Amino acid sequence: MDEWLAELEAAVTGLLWLSESEASLSVVVWEDVCGDDLTLERVLALTHHGTDTPIEQVEFEGCWAPMVRSQPWHGPEEQAQVTRFQAVVKLLQTHLNDLRVYRIGHLQIQLYTLGETAHHQVVGIQTQVIET
Repeated sequence: MDEWLAELEAAVTGLLWLSESEASLSVVVWEDVCGDDLTLERVLALTHHGTDTPIEQVEFEGCWAPMVRSQPWHGPEEQAQVTRFQAVVKLLQTHLNDLRVYRIGHLQIQLYTLGETAHHQVVGIQTQVIET
């Protein structure tokens, strides 16, 4: 495993994506897939979802903004979380090209942030978002 992938694994360990619930983050590595293969249909297949499952691609910055933006009301614990999310984003932006975010499903949404490494493998972060 590349050194930066170990760093990414460590960065997401214990980190929670906040929506209507809290969900852990995990690293995704698809070695036999390149960025050009990331059509909506292919992402559904790679994530073991049926072709009738709702999926959309959304902007990386807009999706991650709530997690990386400091707020005046943040206490030390919230600010520590923001700092950790900022570190994750920096790792993703430094080591991946063509970052994309896919939202899969309805209400219980699987969120995949994916990009392509210099070695042409797809790597990213997966979590779940609850929206009712």
